[in-house]
Amino acid sequence: MIHPLHRRRPPRPGFSLIELLVVVSIIAILGSLILAGVQRARAMGRRVSAANDISQLAAACEKFKQEFGFYPPDTYHVPAGMPGDTDPLKRMFHRGDFSGGFGVWANKNLDQSQTLVFFLGGPGLTGWDPMVPTNTNPLATNKKGPYFDFPENRLNRSENNPPRFLDPWGTPYIYFRSINGNDYSGSYTTVSPYQLGGRFVNQNTIQILSAGENKVFGPGGNWTPGSGPYASGGPGFDDLANFNQGAPLGVTRNSN
Repeated sequence: MIHPLHRRRPPRPGFSLIELLVVVSIIAILGSLILAGVQRARAMGRRVSAANDISQLAAACEKFKQEFGFYPPDTYHVPAGMPGDTDPLKRMFHRGDFSGGFGVWANKNLDQSQTLVFFLGGPGLTGWDPMVPTNTNPLATNKKGPYFDFPENRLNRSENNPPRFLDPWGTPYIYFRSINGNDYSGSYTTVSPYQLGGRFVNQNTIQILSAGENKVFGPGGNWTPGSGPYASGGPGFDDLANFNQGAPLGVTRNSN
């Protein structure tokens, strides 16, 4: 007779190796789906942020024009002192004291990205002092602007290099201005002002561009959404601009 304390207990139920492998596989699949969803949400958030930046930059350019009668130049040589009679700063502040100099900006040739920061932010990103345009003191009275508040962590500052404003992927926004109501000139590296149907897009105003997630600008010029450089997978497909209602340039939403 077997003593009650020595009776064999029934084996505990457990997972077989195959069941464990199935569970691990399911967890891995769920994890990959969650990660993909997070990445898609993050990418969408960056596109929304870039579209919002572009919209606000365009609005800031309009405010600048209301104040001074012209859009910010898209290229500009910052004078070391008093500018010439035809210079935009002379027109802005014809009685101002320019003797203080423009610091890191002085005597620099600004491109189609740096001009956005200089004119919308002011030389110290604190706006413009009508009497002393070179004044960077944020407490100065009667300042005009800044017309856009540039986040410090999105400016690619370096010593003796005027800053550019970076999009959420780390590429500078670029800017083109209409010259004579229906004409644009110049280019930024490999990008030219955009045309559609034989005329410039936003022919009376401005163009503001982001290179998008792939960090590569389309070439500009004649623009055919969904074709050539703007086809799916092309360098300009995911570019964003102020003239396509927040959609990538590979998708047709232009209303001009």
